[in-house]
Amino acid sequence: MDHPVTQSALDTEPSDSAFDISPSQAIYAPYYAAHGLAFVLIVAAGIESMRLFPAYAPILWWCEVIASALVAIGIFTHAISVTFTRYTLDSKRLTMRCGFLGRSIKSLELFRIQDVNFIQNWWQEMLGIGTLVILSSDQYHPREILVGVRNGPELRDQLTSVATTIRRNTGIREITVGK
Repeated sequence: MDHPVTQSALDTEPSDSAFDISPSQAIYAPYYAAHGLAFVLIVAAGIESMRLFPAYAPILWWCEVIASALVAIGIFTHAISVTFTRYTLDSKRLTMRCGFLGRSIKSLELFRIQDVNFIQNWWQEMLGIGTLVILSSDQYHPREILVGVRNGPELRDQLTSVATTIRRNTGIREITVGK
């Protein structure tokens, strides 16, 4: 469940998170639709080819099973990648955790955030999701992309506000040279 970031949540202990969200499975809706259509076409082609060539029905059946399994594996890998992705915001940093068999954990200090953009195409708007693009002064990861987030415009405004507040309260000033 998405929790909006509030200033009171940011004034608490560093271990308390202002939000801890996972991307929506809807981010892969076009991919799932395409694979669903591919599955239907594979089954239809398999049935028709077995009707036209009954002598090869056992071989055609196995081809259909293998092709259907490949489609199912494709859907499963995308679903599992979203399931094992978490975005956590606490009072000092944004942490992104991803991975099923291998784990990747990246953190972005909030004072380094320079700009937050929200991108949403027509089908994402219908599903209530979008993508946050965070531009930062981090040397190794100057751009972070959070896909499939709900309440994107609110999160964008909150991240921008929190980053500005932290820089103002701590007296941190950044000078960007050569960008």
